[in-house]
Amino acid sequence: MGYFQKYVGQYRVKCHIDRNTNDFPREFNSSGSEITYSDNDLYIPCASKCEITYYGKGILEFYCPSKIRYNNIIKQLPAKIIIESFESSSEGWFRFKAKDLDTVAEIVKPSTYGASIRPHSKKNLPKTKYDIPEEDLKLYKNIIKWDKLSDDDKIQSMQAIKSLNKQYLQQLNKSRKKDENSIETDMRLQGFNNIKEYSHFIGMWSDYIKFLKTNYKLN
Repeated sequence: MGYFQKYVGQYRVKCHIDRNTNDFPREFNSSGSEITYSDNDLYIPCASKCEITYYGKGILEFYCPSKIRYNNIIKQLPAKIIIESFESSSEGWFRFKAKDLDTVAEIVKPSTYGASIRPHSKKNLPKTKYDIPEEDLKLYKNIIKWDKLSDDDKIQSMQAIKSLNKQYLQQLNKSRKKDENSIETDMRLQGFNNIKEYSHFIGMWSDYIKFLKTNYKLN
């Protein structure tokens, strides 16, 4: 478990994104046979695009992309808290003991919004804003008939759609060539976490609607 996992619930802990995959960085586990999400890229986002990361041995590092703001922050902190300080022509960063985080937090304002969200939650992945045209969305709505469902049926409907989306994703994967990325990989790369929007994006909307028409049913 990564060091920053212990701050989940107190501050928002996020993970830097691998821009080549639009996914969290991965690494081999201790057995060398599986790939897991890396805890080495966790950070606490702070005000003005600043970050707090783990340096090692109970030491944290604060980074600020603005040298002017960095100098203003340094002036507000007790000198004894800062172990080392570094500056370039445009940015600055300093190291401090983890036990002093509360004091530093008063100045750098780490984010607490969404503090309960796990670092590797899909909610932290980049998302593509994609709107399905209303005329196409009506085809979906005509199958679900959401406005005519009771509250109990709505719960059952959501469960049914979730299951069918998994089945449709598997169906799409079977049609991929061996040298092509999996649907899950391509969805992350394109910034989608919903097969409904993704199917429209890749031009498979008619196929998706046909699949739902054939398989969607409530008990």
